[in-house]
Amino acid sequence: MKIVLVFTPLYLESMYNLPPLGLINLPPVLEGSGHEIEILDFVLAIKQQTPKMGKNLYDECADRVMGENPDLVGSSVQCTTYPAALNITKKIRERKNDVKIVFRGHNTSFVDITALHGFRQMGCINISSGIRMKGVR
Repeated sequence: MKIVLVFTPLYLESMYNLPPLGLINLPPVLEGSGHEIEILDFVLAIKQQTPKMGKNLYDECADRVMGENPDLVGSSVQCTTYPAALNITKKIRERKNDVKIVFRGHNTSFVDITALHGFRQMGCINISSGIRMKGVR
């Protein structure tokens, strides 16, 4: 299975100081299970101006994700990146409706059931480091 792990875009010039530790810890485990993994760090990409901030940001992020031809997309979501994650996954669904989408992060666990009912582009929510998942569609 081709899995793309996404660090959802957020721009604050002074903020980026290290890669997303949760996302970089997953590939060794997943690759050991025979999966192909790609990490797209959009926070770093924006800092490097690829893609650039602007009205096409979410489309450009969705295009980069879909360029990897994923079977599953996992997004690391925080309170500040939640709207961006929802917009990007909506655009991913428009391009490939059957791709599996998993959200993970503290904001996601706060609004798990509400989010699953309100946002059809979200397929699953991962809570507690993969121990429990809700709403697999």
